[in-house]
Amino acid sequence: MNSKVRPQAATELQVVRRRVPLPIRLLLRLLPRVPTCRIAIVGATIFILALPDVSEARAASDEPSWTPYAEFGFDSGEEITGATVVSSVGAGSTGSNSSDPTRLRFAAGALTPSWTSLAGQPRLFFQGGVDFHAAGSERAIEVGRIGVPEDAIARLTLNSNINNDAEDIAGQGQYIRQEYIGPAWNAALGVAFTVPAPWDDGSIRLKPLAAYEGERVRIEGRLTQVSEPSENVFVVYRAMARKNPRTDHRLGVGGEVELVFFQGERVEMSAFANVRYLWLLGGRSTEFSDSTGIARFEWRGDANVLRGGLGFRVGWTGFQR
Repeated sequence: MNSKVRPQAATELQVVRRRVPLPIRLLLRLLPRVPTCRIAIVGATIFILALPDVSEARAASDEPSWTPYAEFGFDSGEEITGATVVSSVGAGSTGSNSSDPTRLRFAAGALTPSWTSLAGQPRLFFQGGVDFHAAGSERAIEVGRIGVPEDAIARLTLNSNINNDAEDIAGQGQYIRQEYIGPAWNAALGVAFTVPAPWDDGSIRLKPLAAYEGERVRIEGRLTQVSEPSENVFVVYRAMARKNPRTDHRLGVGGEVELVFFQGERVEMSAFANVRYLWLLGGRSTEFSDSTGIARFEWRGDANVLRGGLGFRVGWTGFQR
């Protein structure tokens, strides 16, 4: 009697092992022994094992050979830019600014057919699109408020009883800003693992990915400053300069969770959330001066950016194998 039970138990153990995705098994072996990392991976493995066999669920339906899709969403992330203004006629400034440039994203892509019977039915995916900035520009540094200091100087001239230092005269300021030129562009490539969803006509896709983003920006610097070469004699200096547009390229890695909430014979609809960590390729600093030599400007982009996105997709599942 025991000889009949043991082969069955061994067979069940082999089935369970086959249902553990190979990438997860390899990752568990290669990961450094950091408790939080291993606990997260083990938890994900238990979650997948607790679900019905993906290969059995897929066998009951015709899997699409290709799934082209279009997406619409929002993308955001904190960027810290730095700037320095050096003035030859007065005090300069240096500092940084934390901004949250929100973008409106449109993209299109496709899922390829699954090439293996591994649990999760892995499928390659690729996509590309454009991002439209919600704001046309961001200021990296701003000191004071640029205005018309000649008006304040005129009032001082009329009232000789008022004595002001040059730095106290209103209308002085300086800033460096970046202006976005046209839409940004993006691309992504990765693998999608599919697991059954707890709702009808749906599924969950877990998608590790590599991401690329590019954009063109123009850097502009302005300065308005007053000096007092002699008592009650004021001179106004103005400087403005623009640097030729620069193209920034970023490359990184990330992950996405996609919830397919409707799967029909020809169309599927889903919602997604993703996160990406991107590195700036090339130099992050831009320096330039105005033609008169009054001011020199330096802008420094963020070397590393963490960005996240939310949105919806509509896919065509009419191509059957």
